[in-house]
Amino acid sequence: MAKRSLGEVFIRSMVRQVGRDAGKVVSNQAFGDAHSTPIRMVKSADTSLQYVGSRRRYRHELDRVINGDLPGSTQSAKKQLVALENAFESFLEDLSPLRNSTDILILRNWVEKSGDYIEDVLKISNKPEVQKLADDMNSTLVDVKRQAKEQVDALVPATGEELPAKKKEASIVLWSGVILIVLGVSLLVWRSGETTSVEFPFMVGCAGLLTMIIGALMLSGNASARNELMEKVQDIADMKTLLSHW
Repeated sequence: MAKRSLGEVFIRSMVRQVGRDAGKVVSNQAFGDAHSTPIRMVKSADTSLQYVGSRRRYRHELDRVINGDLPGSTQSAKKQLVALENAFESFLEDLSPLRNSTDILILRNWVEKSGDYIEDVLKISNKPEVQKLADDMNSTLVDVKRQAKEQVDALVPATGEELPAKKKEASIVLWSGVILIVLGVSLLVWRSGETTSVEFPFMVGCAGLLTMIIGALMLSGNASARNELMEKVQDIADMKTLLSHW
């Protein structure tokens, strides 16, 4: 597989996500739609070997290649570098689209681990054909790193400028309900010594209760939206911080 096509796997996954959610705030979809659930084989940024008793336990194929046995000949070195390239492509497809700083950390650690593995292979064999495969793979790692930085640098945090107005609207609905409840209770008290029907005051009170509940739900939704916005803003900041030190 050519270096260019492997490098494009990473950027293509993010471009698909942006196109799917076109028209929304960039920070909310450049690295993933909140409603999508991509398969994740990578569960941890830790790249150390996992053991169950005396047997190795690999998290994905890239883990198997990198933490497996090193090649013992030029021919096996070539095969291992090809296996590394294929495993790295699958790794990118499973990790994309990037969503938060944890994904950035996972990407960074496995890219660096892949680079270390290539160096180890070249210590075993530095034949021209092996060196060519190694150079192509190293170029891919550099390209992925560059693309990640460019994508994160382009992210702009959402402002949430509509949230205050929605909160005010929710408060109005809530307090309208409270007023209706008070009015209903007042009418019941006022008519307590009369024989007239209490149906109307009761209906006013019930309408007030329903209105108050709706207002409370609106306020709760507004608070959740604000918290989600703050998390996204923090995620973008954390992602940029991690990449600035990479």
